[in-house]
Amino acid sequence: LLVWVNKWIDLFINHLRNHLINKLVTLDIFINKVSKGLDIEVNETQEGKKALMSVMEDIRDVRKAMDLTADMFHPLQDIIAILKSHSVDLSTLPVIGNESAGAKSLQDYLDDAPMIWDALVKKTFKKKEEILSLQINEVESLKVNLDIFYTQMREFRNMFR
Repeated sequence: LLVWVNKWIDLFINHLRNHLINKLVTLDIFINKVSKGLDIEVNETQEGKKALMSVMEDIRDVRKAMDLTADMFHPLQDIIAILKSHSVDLSTLPVIGNESAGAKSLQDYLDDAPMIWDALVKKTFKKKEEILSLQINEVESLKVNLDIFYTQMREFRNMFR
């Protein structure tokens, strides 16, 4: 019986370790990707339209992830507390981030993650304000194109009456 209990404890501990690592690595990848995407310069050229769409996708992704991510940090701290209570050596857990960006231990990254996330959210809303005029111009351009299409479609329909 004791063997089975130990196997279940090990299984549970491994699940918690993997869950913690996966969540934090995924968060780090997401933050790095979005941060690079928000650094793109947006202008009124054709390449600027592509950049605008890319930046708008990044803004959308951050807005979709805001609630889930903000609520994620406390449960992950609880997981670390559980792992510590079961004598898991946290120094054996992998580091988060690449060497050039300053890799951190899992515990340090989790401690800094809420501040990093808040900084990304602020950067997102700042970028949203910067591109607002370009978004409005693009909306107006789409309305004009829609009106032209509607007029062409009506003319085509009238040819068959």
